Amino acid sequence: MKCKFLVFNKMGEISEKITQSDVFEADLFPDYKHYKRYDNYIILYNVEENNKNLTVFNFTDDTYTSDVALIRIENDKIKNLTYKMYINQISKIKIEPNDYYSDSDTEIEDITPFTYTKLLSF
Repeated sequence: MKCKFLVFNKMGEISEKITQSDVFEADLFPDYKHYKRYDNYIILYNVEENNKNLTVFNFTDDTYTSDVALIRIENDKIKNLTYKMYINQISKIKIEPNDYYSDSDTEIEDITPFTYTKLLSF
Protein backbone atom coordinates (compact mmCIF):
# COMPACT_ATOMS: atom_id res chain seq x y z
CA MET A 1 0.00 0.00 0.00
CA LYS A 2 1.34 3.42 -0.91
CA CYS A 3 1.29 6.16 1.73
CA LYS A 4 1.84 9.90 1.59
CA PHE A 5 4.60 11.73 3.45
CA LEU A 6 5.84 15.31 3.54
CA VAL A 7 9.06 16.90 2.33
CA PHE A 8 10.19 20.21 3.84
CA ASN A 9 12.76 21.97 1.70
CA LYS A 10 15.43 24.34 3.02
CA MET A 11 13.29 27.40 2.30
CA GLY A 12 10.38 26.09 4.40
CA GLU A 13 8.16 24.94 1.52
CA ILE A 14 6.21 21.70 1.99
CA SER A 15 5.38 19.12 -0.67
CA GLU A 16 3.65 15.75 -0.55
CA LYS A 17 5.31 12.58 -1.84
CA ILE A 18 4.17 8.96 -2.03
CA THR A 19 6.01 5.93 -0.62
CA GLN A 20 6.32 2.64 -2.43
CA SER A 21 5.60 0.60 0.70
CA ASP A 22 3.82 0.84 4.03
CA VAL A 23 6.82 -0.59 5.93
CA PHE A 24 9.77 1.70 6.56
CA GLU A 25 13.08 0.66 5.04
CA ALA A 26 15.80 3.25 4.53
CA ASP A 27 16.67 1.68 1.15
CA LEU A 28 13.30 2.79 -0.22
CA PHE A 29 14.38 6.45 0.14
CA PRO A 30 17.65 6.71 -1.83
CA ASP A 31 17.55 10.52 -1.83
CA TYR A 32 18.33 10.53 1.90
CA LYS A 33 21.44 9.13 3.57
CA HIS A 34 20.36 9.46 7.24
CA TYR A 35 17.25 9.11 9.34
CA LYS A 36 16.12 9.61 12.94
CA ARG A 37 13.22 7.81 14.55
CA TYR A 38 10.95 9.62 16.99
CA ASP A 39 7.80 8.37 18.75
CA ASN A 40 5.39 8.63 15.83
CA TYR A 41 7.68 10.00 13.13
CA ILE A 42 10.77 9.30 11.12
CA ILE A 43 12.79 12.16 9.68
CA LEU A 44 14.95 11.47 6.65
CA TYR A 45 17.74 13.92 5.92
CA ASN A 46 21.19 14.52 4.47
CA VAL A 47 24.12 16.40 5.93
CA GLU A 48 25.14 19.43 3.89
CA GLU A 49 27.76 21.95 4.93
CA ASN A 50 26.96 25.66 5.11
CA ASN A 51 23.19 25.11 4.81
CA LYS A 52 20.28 25.18 7.21
CA ASN A 53 16.71 24.00 6.88
CA LEU A 54 14.26 26.55 8.30
CA THR A 55 11.77 23.88 9.41
CA VAL A 56 11.13 23.42 13.13
CA PHE A 57 9.29 20.33 14.37
CA ASN A 58 7.33 20.43 17.62
CA PHE A 59 8.56 17.02 18.78
CA THR A 60 12.32 17.67 18.58
CA ASP A 61 14.90 20.42 18.97
CA ASP A 62 17.08 18.91 16.25
CA THR A 63 18.02 21.07 13.28
CA TYR A 64 18.84 19.93 9.78
CA THR A 65 20.98 21.17 6.91
CA SER A 66 19.15 19.68 3.94
CA ASP A 67 15.66 19.00 2.70
CA VAL A 68 13.93 16.67 5.16
CA ALA A 69 11.21 14.09 4.72
CA LEU A 70 8.69 13.54 7.52
CA ILE A 71 7.06 10.12 7.68
CA ARG A 72 4.33 9.27 10.19
CA ILE A 73 4.55 5.78 11.68
CA GLU A 74 2.32 3.71 13.90
CA ASN A 75 3.35 0.25 15.13
CA ASP A 76 6.28 0.29 12.68
CA LYS A 77 3.93 0.85 9.72
CA ILE A 78 3.96 3.97 7.59
CA LYS A 79 0.72 5.92 7.84
CA ASN A 80 -0.56 8.67 5.57
CA LEU A 81 0.62 12.17 6.39
CA THR A 82 -0.80 14.88 4.17
CA TYR A 83 -0.27 18.62 4.27
CA LYS A 84 -3.80 19.11 5.60
CA MET A 85 -3.30 16.50 8.35
CA TYR A 86 -0.03 18.12 9.41
CA ILE A 87 -1.53 21.63 9.51
CA ASN A 88 -4.47 20.36 11.59
CA GLN A 89 -2.09 18.70 14.00
CA ILE A 90 0.20 21.68 14.54
CA SER A 91 -2.73 24.07 14.85
CA LYS A 92 -3.80 22.14 17.97
CA ILE A 93 -0.55 23.00 19.74
CA LYS A 94 -1.20 25.47 22.49
CA ILE A 95 1.15 28.40 22.44
CA GLU A 96 2.10 29.65 25.86
CA PRO A 97 1.49 33.34 26.31
CA ASN A 98 4.50 35.55 26.73
CA ASP A 99 4.92 36.70 30.34
CA TYR A 100 6.54 39.94 29.25
CA TYR A 101 4.38 43.02 29.60
CA SER A 102 5.84 46.32 28.55
CA ASP A 103 5.36 49.32 30.78
CA SER A 104 6.98 52.00 28.69
CA ASP A 105 6.82 54.65 31.44
CA THR A 106 9.20 52.79 33.73
CA GLU A 107 11.45 50.92 31.34
CA ILE A 108 12.66 53.65 29.04
CA GLU A 109 14.52 56.56 30.46
CA ASP A 110 14.56 59.25 27.85
CA ILE A 111 17.69 61.15 28.73
CA THR A 112 20.15 62.83 26.48
CA PRO A 113 23.14 60.52 26.10
CA PHE A 114 25.56 63.37 25.41
CA THR A 115 25.95 66.87 26.67
CA TYR A 116 27.26 69.52 24.37
CA THR A 117 29.30 72.46 25.45
CA LYS A 118 30.06 75.42 23.31
CA LEU A 119 33.73 76.03 22.89
CA LEU A 120 34.97 79.55 22.99
CA SER A 121 37.00 80.63 20.04
CA PHE A 122 39.47 83.54 20.14
